[in-house]
Amino acid sequence: MNTLLFIVNITCYLIAILGIFCFVKGKLSRNCIKVGTFFAWTAVILHAWMLSQALVGAGGINLGASNAFSLTILATLMIILPNIRRHPDISMVLFTLAIISLIVSESYDSQLTLNSARPILSLHIILSIIAYAVLMVVGVQAALIVLRHSYLKKPTGYFLNHLPPLMSMEKWLFQLMAIGAVLLTLSLLTALSFMDSWFDKQFVHRSILSIVSLIIFVTLLTLHHFKGLRGKPAAKYALIAFVVLLIGVSGSRVVQELLFNRTS
Repeated sequence: MNTLLFIVNITCYLIAILGIFCFVKGKLSRNCIKVGTFFAWTAVILHAWMLSQALVGAGGINLGASNAFSLTILATLMIILPNIRRHPDISMVLFTLAIISLIVSESYDSQLTLNSARPILSLHIILSIIAYAVLMVVGVQAALIVLRHSYLKKPTGYFLNHLPPLMSMEKWLFQLMAIGAVLLTLSLLTALSFMDSWFDKQFVHRSILSIVSLIIFVTLLTLHHFKGLRGKPAAKYALIAFVVLLIGVSGSRVVQELLFNRTS
């Protein structure tokens, strides 16, 4: 990785975070959001270019743990950036995760090369990454809602006091959850063509935990629609579902690469 580009990229993310934080605090808000948005898009473009260099190799596409994490963060940012004014809270969290993904990519050279020519596998990977990106936003939003509910009757910091209204946050949570659940379902359906590998030792935890996560998300959506489930309990279970999915996908991949030196 180009060290200078790496430093510039992280600096752009930090300036974006600072600009959005000033916008949330209401100090020079119009100028701050413009600066924050400009540097956010600049950071994302630089991040995408750097990731493209790491992804494409002579042997195929390298979707190791660090690259997969970075790609998911980028896809998530592409979802949130057009709505940066409405969701500055999530934006700052995701920019922080983007910086972490850059540091991980710089310090940990993961190798998991995909050279298969099967179109269904490519479709499965694309759907999976988009689903994880949407559900990552769900996880961050759920965490913020839990925090907001926990501090409703207590003195809170400036950040929590200036989050969007709870009703608005919860409405967006369930909208994204529905989209993410559909995408995750499609991802699992495309995996049926290689179902013989689902319960192979290196995939079994990924398969089971992804299905468990989907069941939790679908149950939450059903209870929300028919029983009006919302608030802190709904956000808590949404966060649990996301963590289960995260462990199933990222956890199993890291274990395979670090401990077993396997590829999928």
